[in-house]
Amino acid sequence: DSTYAEAGGGKVLQAIGASETTQRSTTSSSWVTASNTLTVAITPASTGSKFFITVSGSNSMGSSSGNGWYGTVYRDSTNLGHTDMGFTTNTVLNSTAANRTFAFNFLDSPSASSEITYQFYFKVDGGTGTLSQNNSTSHITVMEIGA
Repeated sequence: DSTYAEAGGGKVLQAIGASETTQRSTTSSSWVTASNTLTVAITPASTGSKFFITVSGSNSMGSSSGNGWYGTVYRDSTNLGHTDMGFTTNTVLNSTAANRTFAFNFLDSPSASSEITYQFYFKVDGGTGTLSQNNSTSHITVMEIGA
């Protein structure tokens, strides 16, 4: 039999993206946006929806061995990554400046019916760290997945 039941959930209901093309810097050891534009505001079509978030870009750290750069995503005021390390890291080794690309994705289940804001935050644990190194493009995409 070559007939199949119609699929239920799992369909992309909406997708919204944002990008940053200006190099942003911080010396903060607390999570900051550094005025980046990697922000997506989305109103769920359904309370039971899940949201698939992808983030990619470039970063850099100075040349002090052991210093780290960390990136995460907040949903409104909630850090969705690890409290200290977020979703992605970049650590300086052998006192050589660390210029890297990064990418990560995750699935969020907020059970919300009103607008949600997802925004990229970053921090360092010493020295100066940048986002969108040399004005390269960093991206965030949020896709609502139906229940």
